[in-house]
Amino acid sequence: MKRLTISVRSLIVFVSLVFLFFLWFSVDDQYHVIRRHKHLHAPAAEVDLRLIIIVYNRAESLKKCLDSLNKVDYLDDAIHIDVWIDRSVNGIIDELTYKTAQSFIFEHGTYKVHNHTKHVGIYGQWIDTWRPMEDSEEIAVIIEDDINMSPFFYRYLRAAHKKYKNYHSINGFALQGISMKHGGGKGLLSAPAGNSVFLYPILGTWAFSPKANHWLAFVEWFHTNSPNRKFIPKVPHILPTRWYQEGMNRGGNINPRIWSMWHIYYAYLHNEVTLYKNSPDMKSFSVNRKEKGLHYTASTKLLDPIITTWNDSYINFPNQPIILDINGYVAQDVQSAWKSNKSGR
Repeated sequence: MKRLTISVRSLIVFVSLVFLFFLWFSVDDQYHVIRRHKHLHAPAAEVDLRLIIIVYNRAESLKKCLDSLNKVDYLDDAIHIDVWIDRSVNGIIDELTYKTAQSFIFEHGTYKVHNHTKHVGIYGQWIDTWRPMEDSEEIAVIIEDDINMSPFFYRYLRAAHKKYKNYHSINGFALQGISMKHGGGKGLLSAPAGNSVFLYPILGTWAFSPKANHWLAFVEWFHTNSPNRKFIPKVPHILPTRWYQEGMNRGGNINPRIWSMWHIYYAYLHNEVTLYKNSPDMKSFSVNRKEKGLHYTASTKLLDPIITTWNDSYINFPNQPIILDINGYVAQDVQSAWKSNKSGR
């Protein structure tokens, strides 16, 4: 009887160890799955327009941005604002920025403030704050705190999304009216007269509205490839490639200031372009105040012109927009737009 009791106890111990063994590997597998996809978060309830405001420690700048959003004509659509506040490398949230965000009252829809749980930098702010559903019809705009928005940006943007929804090479919509020529060409980017919009290989980051399906694919691609330190996003013939390499972290493949190089490279791989409003007068639907911070060493008091009155010509969209190459020349197709060797116009 004693031997039987010992055998039963031994069997129980053995079964328990086997159970714990499989439980350990099951939990470990789940842990690795979570770790591999820790950038993902459950999609929020869908709205017509989601405005994603990203900020670190510029309270006054944030207030200016938010105030401009209260002056927008949203066409009676369902609007939501998400404010994402980054932490310092030591994990600290700027108190004044947080209070400013919390005290704001959005007059046209719902509003929520998010504090990142750790420092995520400009990469995490841009890349991981919008996670739409795969079949989402939601329009989103990612806006840094030093951007002011035109009262009429949404009227234009909603029409642009609708018109070019099935234009598969368009990855998103730039709202800025001023841009450099990324191939090094002289002057500012603009299309020939008579074109209300144009396509251009490189996104505009002064308020960018990506298409949901393109954005999801880019985010997944980025998180798959960025951990590989030998992988550097290099695109020939453009200035951002040089700037990116000059500022890369030592021994790594990340330039902490230029997240957009990854998007540029992804667009280059997949022959994608961004739609821009043609603005010969330089007026735009978004204006960068160029506040002192990550991108500018000093603030400026001179603001670029912003659109304050509506004109129906803004949404007189062609079925086939003109394509400009990286130096501002008219290109025959999307692929050739990436390969301009001309220098200036």
